[in-house]
Amino acid sequence: MNESVTGIVLAGGRSTRFGQPKALELYKGKPFYQYSIDAISPFCSNIVIIAHPEIKEKIETSASNFVICDDKQYQGNGPLAGIWTGMQKKSAWYMVAPCDTPLLDSTIYKTLCSIVASNEELDAIIPVIKEIRQPLIGMYNRRCLPFIEQLLQQQIYKVGALLQRVSVLTVSEEAFLEDDAFMNINTKAQFERLLNKRNE
Repeated sequence: MNESVTGIVLAGGRSTRFGQPKALELYKGKPFYQYSIDAISPFCSNIVIIAHPEIKEKIETSASNFVICDDKQYQGNGPLAGIWTGMQKKSAWYMVAPCDTPLLDSTIYKTLCSIVASNEELDAIIPVIKEIRQPLIGMYNRRCLPFIEQLLQQQIYKVGALLQRVSVLTVSEEAFLEDDAFMNINTKAQFERLLNKRNE
């Protein structure tokens, strides 16, 4: 189904708590953002990387990947604005990945794709891990676009607000093999714990 799916990698945050751009941090010799690209690329015809202006030129692209910044009218308004910007690339479905989950695995998205194939009427498919929704690791139908635009115009920037307005299926953790794949890195201390855990 990759001809009808566009990938959106969200790398537009300011990384304030981390102290430097998380997207460019190296884990096992590879930048965080590349793990996100690798996780979704088997299912996408192309991938849009929504980058913070300061790092746009530092992100490597390929024939099927390109880097843009948030639209100026919504710049700095969080991941919902990034999803809106990515949705300017016309597609039936959008596969969203954050840039700060270096353990992200393509099997997660394979599971989500299998659900899309049999539930075309859904607007969004979101994993739930330990009773917490993971809206930045999910799939969104193009039908979500006008709802996102309305929220941004109302200065409502929470992705959760979108999920209250569209048809959503949540997928429980039993469907996923590895909870660690959802681990997002917000601080240097969290990154150190990840490095120590992987070296045990």
